[in-house]
Amino acid sequence: MIFELPIPPSSNQRLAPVMLGKSPAMVKTPLYRAWMSQAVELLTEDQPEDWKPFDMPVGIFVEIRFPDRRKRDLDNVLKPLNDVITNAHIWVDDSLIGLQIAKRGPVEKPGIMRVVIWPLAQFNPIKTWNLFDVGGDFDQKTQPHKQGHTLRRT
Repeated sequence: MIFELPIPPSSNQRLAPVMLGKSPAMVKTPLYRAWMSQAVELLTEDQPEDWKPFDMPVGIFVEIRFPDRRKRDLDNVLKPLNDVITNAHIWVDDSLIGLQIAKRGPVEKPGIMRVVIWPLAQFNPIKTWNLFDVGGDFDQKTQPHKQGHTLRRT
């Protein structure tokens, strides 16, 4: 499955602090709710009537084309994207993501994400990767776990 969606509002524009009684809380902003509604509508408008959500482990590849060259973290886009895919019933739950890859694309106004989702059982490009047993030409400095050490800040 391949689709495109607009980029969600920035992290600072997604949640707003409010008081619920005497307790502080964070609620979705009108801008974020509008983006979610638009994105769900875009995902569901061409969905076949007999669509069945993915109910097995999936891979997701996202190319993110921001609207300008400002510094942005790729991962700030992923959670809202995963939530909107869940709300559109593309998959049963985002806990089914077994592999997620994000790539920064070229600048494109007004900003867009191209997304590919597939069942991992059909194609898993990193199935044989094992980062805990990389072997090869890596020395002990790049594999501190081989010596029984844990990584720590110096």
